[in-house]
Amino acid sequence: ANQTPHTTVTGTLRRDDDTPTRFLTHLAELSTRGTPMDWPTAYTGSQPSQIPLPTYPFQHETFWLDRGGPGDVRAVGLEDTGHPLVGAVVSVPDTGGVLLTGRLSLPTHPWLADHAVSGTVLLPGTAMVELAVRAGDEADTPVLEELVISRPMTVPDEGTLHVQVLVGGEERGRRKVGVYSRPEGIREWTEHATGTLTAGAAVPPDEAEAALTWPPEGAEPVALEGFYEHLAEVGYEYGPAFRGLRAVWKRDDEVFAEVSVPEEQTGVAGRFGIHPALLDATLHAGNFCFQSAGERPTMLPFAWTDVRLHAVGATAVRVRATVSGGDGLCVRITDPRGVPVATIGSLQLRETTPDQLRALAAASGGNALWAVEWAECGLGATEARWATVGESGLRDAPSRYADVPEVAGAGERPEVLVADVSAWVLERTGPIDRTHVLCARVLDLLREWVDRPELADTRLVVLTRGAMAVHDTAEVTDPAAAAVWGLVRSAQSEHPGRVQLIDVDGHSHQTLPTALTAAEAQLALRDTTAYTPHLTAAPTGTPSQPLALAPEGTVLITGGTGTLGALTARHLITQHGARDLLLVSRQGPDAPGAARLGEELTRLGARIHIAACDTADRDQLAAVLDGIPADHPLTAVVHTAGTLDDALLTDLTPRRLDTVLRPKVDALTHLHDLTRDLDLAAFVVFSSATGVLGTPGQANYAAANTYADALAHQRHAAGLPATSLAWGLWETTSALTAGMTTAQQQRTRHSGVIPLTDADGMRLLDTALTTPHPHLVPLELDLAALRNNTDPHTLPPLLRGLVRGHHRPTAHASARPDAAPSLAQELAALDPTQRHQRLTELVRAEAAAVLGHPTPDAVGPDDPLFEIGFDSLTAVELRNRLNAATGLQLAAAMLFDYPTPSMAAEHLQEQLALDATNAPGAAREAAEDDDQSTER
Repeated sequence: ANQTPHTTVTGTLRRDDDTPTRFLTHLAELSTRGTPMDWPTAYTGSQPSQIPLPTYPFQHETFWLDRGGPGDVRAVGLEDTGHPLVGAVVSVPDTGGVLLTGRLSLPTHPWLADHAVSGTVLLPGTAMVELAVRAGDEADTPVLEELVISRPMTVPDEGTLHVQVLVGGEERGRRKVGVYSRPEGIREWTEHATGTLTAGAAVPPDEAEAALTWPPEGAEPVALEGFYEHLAEVGYEYGPAFRGLRAVWKRDDEVFAEVSVPEEQTGVAGRFGIHPALLDATLHAGNFCFQSAGERPTMLPFAWTDVRLHAVGATAVRVRATVSGGDGLCVRITDPRGVPVATIGSLQLRETTPDQLRALAAASGGNALWAVEWAECGLGATEARWATVGESGLRDAPSRYADVPEVAGAGERPEVLVADVSAWVLERTGPIDRTHVLCARVLDLLREWVDRPELADTRLVVLTRGAMAVHDTAEVTDPAAAAVWGLVRSAQSEHPGRVQLIDVDGHSHQTLPTALTAAEAQLALRDTTAYTPHLTAAPTGTPSQPLALAPEGTVLITGGTGTLGALTARHLITQHGARDLLLVSRQGPDAPGAARLGEELTRLGARIHIAACDTADRDQLAAVLDGIPADHPLTAVVHTAGTLDDALLTDLTPRRLDTVLRPKVDALTHLHDLTRDLDLAAFVVFSSATGVLGTPGQANYAAANTYADALAHQRHAAGLPATSLAWGLWETTSALTAGMTTAQQQRTRHSGVIPLTDADGMRLLDTALTTPHPHLVPLELDLAALRNNTDPHTLPPLLRGLVRGHHRPTAHASARPDAAPSLAQELAALDPTQRHQRLTELVRAEAAAVLGHPTPDAVGPDDPLFEIGFDSLTAVELRNRLNAATGLQLAAAMLFDYPTPSMAAEHLQEQLALDATNAPGAAREAAEDDDQSTER
């Protein structure tokens, strides 16, 4: 090694970031050109890896984030507090109050991980007290008269919490104080504690306390062996930072103790008023104030009264604790010489349960649980030239067309063509048949529409009635129309700007003509008001037992032998006490791994029955339900079954549509009908975010899942239990995601979607069941990635609200002729050879962006795109990017005919020339000038 040129490569690998993977891939590529290396050995050793690398310069590509420090907060109008939890403070105008702000995470504050209760890491209540007192110091009200913790603050395993402490204006000598938090990327704040601060009268040192002999006379020592181990058994899982109790004595109803912070915390203790871990450990002595401490339920600090801090920076203290008001404590804290450090007039405790804490952790887990919210949007006063196509209930339409070919052949086409699909006459009207037939007809319409570039200047509006719940779940009267929304959302993703969705009620016909001019891709009209959907952080209820299952009841899980079905079964057994589970799937006991799964679940303490059943077949499902024993009646239904048959809209057929609709539409309708009269505790549907976001290449799956969401709305309106969860991507590979390539998974991450872990998914399930919402979207989003998207219009409409305001156009400094030219102007100034070169660069750059490469160098001008990672889906994405860059309407199959950047550029050049020839005025003259230049 001493004779081989080498470079030492070090770095921190983050589980939630694919950057290290890309870095290692890059190193592997370099190693093939230089010194060979043993990658497994190099990356599994306990010592920093020393990897021999070639000595020629690296390509200048950054793989690691540059994470600088907080910088000078004064530069942005704040003052530096020097406090470890809240690093900045700003005064509030007019009130004399203050706002303290900071950020918490386990990587930046690892000692917080040592404060867990029933498996959930909590910010200690003592930290909230410390924050409130510190804020009081800034506002000259240092006495914490009262602080009530209404909601414990959970610290996520990953990610960051923003924390704020707000002190209000003075009223009769008091100021209100509140402690708030929000996960990174979430706008809504959660209130955790509120109270009052006062200036307080000075309290002279207690001379008797200072003169107290130590240990006090008559106090008997208490053995501490196994104390913290015993606390862990009853839910208090304290790590080293919080195991500060050193010695305890007891005398009648008084407890005396010595407490200190561990050595590694002494250096930072001086930056606190009183270190939260030290103050928390003083409360541990209070356990000995109660006769049966080990048998008491898990208790958390709830209400603090008259908290005074007399000295700061303590690392070792003496404690005197007495019982106050049943479950309360009165605590006096001094330094080893008897000088007062802090006093707590009274601390009341409140019982908590592991289920409450788990639900609380999930509810505070950050940007992963969303609800679809409809926000009012304004409409213009102008009306579009519009017409209808096919059957329609719109009597005021200016003109009507029988079909798309008639529109294409019209001399003067309308600006907007409305397909009133809810008014179409269908030969079958049952909910299942209606959904299949209606979706098939809309699919035919969409395919015919997008295949006609000559109609690019006319927008197709798909009009529905009763498909969406804007204000109330009772608004959903037509789940088949809801399925159409999923289908069209995917069409919108594949063909931006070509199709619009509008849902109406029975009172909005007068608003429709002006709504047809709206730029929003998705609208709902209610009376005279228009609304557009977006995702918002889901409000959650008070954490409680999420799912109360009858002890002798049976839980039915469809798709029960699949990945998600098995995961849910384990969770229901271990966390919710399910004891009788009926797992059904098409193969039943013959499904791969079914026998092993049954044995595993049985060892967990449940009675398991696995049955073969096609739930889309009503008779088969009815027979299985009839077979459930009367002494173990059905108490809950979890529908996880589903199937995929992905294809672009232009390749989708009615048969592929039906294949995907059956496990959702047919099966769920049968489950709803056959169980609606039963006393169910839960009816949970595993839906997909595909229906909400309109994932390209999955129009059939999107349709199936928006039907599922709509059915949940209908059940909720009827007073029946219903929760449809439109899941995002799962980290664990299932039958539905097994076909995803590594490149597809990376593109998903780069688009802002982070895969959910199994643990996260089950926590989100529990949280969702605490809310009254029948439809939620458990979806982990990287909001930074969304906001870094160079074109927000490529985002699904429901995600644009999360980045709105971050993508305003850049204003030009002047209108001088030397200002940056548009692409058309730039091309007009070039000769044909230069123009082709410029367009080739454009194609290479956009192709590299689609594939996730940082520079265009990864895509050569003559590289066959379908040999370097492109497929039909990414080909459409590239087509859309080129459309946006050039203003053209290119065919979806363009790359199949022009498969290299150079060939695609040649096609672009031809289309731009044709477009210029057809343009009026100056554009035509510019094209003629180009022709003359070519002749010369």
